[in-house]
Amino acid sequence: MLNSHAPAFQAEANSISCASVEFARNIFPFHQYLIRCTCKSMKIKTIILATAIMIAGCSKKQDATDASNLKPVTGAFGYTLGDKVSGKIETPLTVRDMPPFQTATIDQISDGRICQIMASGTVGEFDLHDTKNRLISVLTEKYGSRGKMGKEKYAVEIGDEGYYFGTTNRVAHLWIKDYQTNAFFCLEYYDEELRATFFKEHETKDKLEDDKKKAALSKGL
Repeated sequence: MLNSHAPAFQAEANSISCASVEFARNIFPFHQYLIRCTCKSMKIKTIILATAIMIAGCSKKQDATDASNLKPVTGAFGYTLGDKVSGKIETPLTVRDMPPFQTATIDQISDGRICQIMASGTVGEFDLHDTKNRLISVLTEKYGSRGKMGKEKYAVEIGDEGYYFGTTNRVAHLWIKDYQTNAFFCLEYYDEELRATFFKEHETKDKLEDDKKKAALSKGL
C-alpha cells in the first residue's frame, strides 16, 4: 500500500524542492546586499557569494513568460546600467520626490561600469497597498512583468513579496517586506552579466584579504 503512493510522494517532494530553490534564487540578491553592507566577516561574505553562484545554476527554470512584452531595463535615478564612470560613485545617494524611496546605492565593477542600481525606503502600513500597486503599474508599463514570487505562491517567509520586470539579463526587481506597522521597499535594477562579474571580483578580493589576515595571524601564533 505504501509503495503505491511512492510516485506521488516523490513528485510532491520534487515540487517543494524546486519551489524552495526558485524562491531563494529570486529573493537572494536583496538579502545578499543587506548582509554585504552590514557584515564585516570575510568568511560569511564568501559563503554568500558561493551560494549566489550555486543558486544561479537554477536560473533557467523560470516560469514561461511572453518575451515579446518585455523590454530591457536601462537604469534609474540618473544612472544607466553599463555606463563606465571614472572613479567610485559615492553612495548612498539621497532620493527626493520619488516615494517610497529615500536612498539609493550604485555598484560598479572594477573597470567602472555600473552593474546595479538599488533604491530603498519605507512607508506606513496604510500606504502599503497603494504604493505597491502604483510601483507595479509603472514598472509593468515601462518594462513588462516577468512574474511574481511571494507569500501568495510560496509561504516561506510571511510578509515577503518579490516582483520581476524587464528581460532576464536587464532586470528590475521590486522586493517588499511587510512589518505590519510599516513596510520596507527595495527596487534594484541590474545587468545580470555585469553583476555576476561584480560577485566574482568581490569573492576574489575577500579571499585575498582573508589570506593576508591569516598570514599576519600566523606570524604571532
